[in-house]
Amino acid sequence: MSRATDRDFDSIFEEQVADALTEHGYLVRQQVGQSGFFIDLAIVDPERPGRYIIGIECDGAAYHSSRTARDRDRLRQAALEDHGWIIHRIWSTDWFKAPNSQLRNTIEAIEAARARQGVANPKPPKIEPSLPITRESAAAAVNVDSEPALSVPYVEASFALSTRHDIHEVSPEYLAGIIRKIIEIEGPIHHDEIVIRVRMLWGQKRAGQRIQSAVDRGLAVASQEKAISFDGSFYLIVGAPIKVRDRSQASPSLRKPEMLPPIELRVAVMAVVEQNLGADREEAIILTSRAVGFRATSTQLREMIEQQIDFLISLDVLTEVDGRLTRSVHRSD
Repeated sequence: MSRATDRDFDSIFEEQVADALTEHGYLVRQQVGQSGFFIDLAIVDPERPGRYIIGIECDGAAYHSSRTARDRDRLRQAALEDHGWIIHRIWSTDWFKAPNSQLRNTIEAIEAARARQGVANPKPPKIEPSLPITRESAAAAVNVDSEPALSVPYVEASFALSTRHDIHEVSPEYLAGIIRKIIEIEGPIHHDEIVIRVRMLWGQKRAGQRIQSAVDRGLAVASQEKAISFDGSFYLIVGAPIKVRDRSQASPSLRKPEMLPPIELRVAVMAVVEQNLGADREEAIILTSRAVGFRATSTQLREMIEQQIDFLISLDVLTEVDGRLTRSVHRSD
């Protein structure tokens, strides 16, 4: 349950945002508590007492103080969204350069959140120009270091081929070549996804028993080559780098936890831990989930990631002390 606290604003910037929103008719609470986290600003829902329309995160003094603080902010937003919050973030650099534009964007975000919750507002507040910029607020603006992306967009195999013959009519050797190309593009890829991709390349709406058997024969031929290996039900090219892929815009079948290759989850966990110079177990789970494109962390996905964390610990690749994960250091490192 979220509640207002007696905590003060973290920065002049945060206070300015709150003042500007108050002037436009919104009831603003600062430092609202939720599951051990504090939201910088929360907009009270006037139609439903005790509830909030949206949470607003400001990169104030704590954000600028260290990279660790920025990592906590990223985790905080992910955790709050898991609890049903709609979060809008304002960067201090943007606010101080163009306060009116940022205020407009923030009000639009509030009204969009209000509409999503089914609370109508017939008269959106008018935005008046010319927000004052004080010497203190201008001095607080700093450049934010850009973080390297943990993941890349998932790319699905799609290429031209001859479909003069039906899938079950082509030779296993020909189909093996098609499958190799799919694995080169999408590996590691689940067996069921290979069947789907072959079906789609041929323009088929479904894969019956004949198609599945043909794909299995092609996979058997392809698997005889030393260039292809498999990890459980997932196939990959030997020696190919494992990329962490964001599936948020991929086909629905790829957005199922069971379609996540364990090896890719391990690479994602290691990337999270190394980029953040260590991470709490909960941080690693949430940030890994986000890296592979899942906005919410289901129980199934959480268990899958935890299994890979435990596996990495058993291999002495990760070390966990007091719930904090770090990369294991060996003499040869």
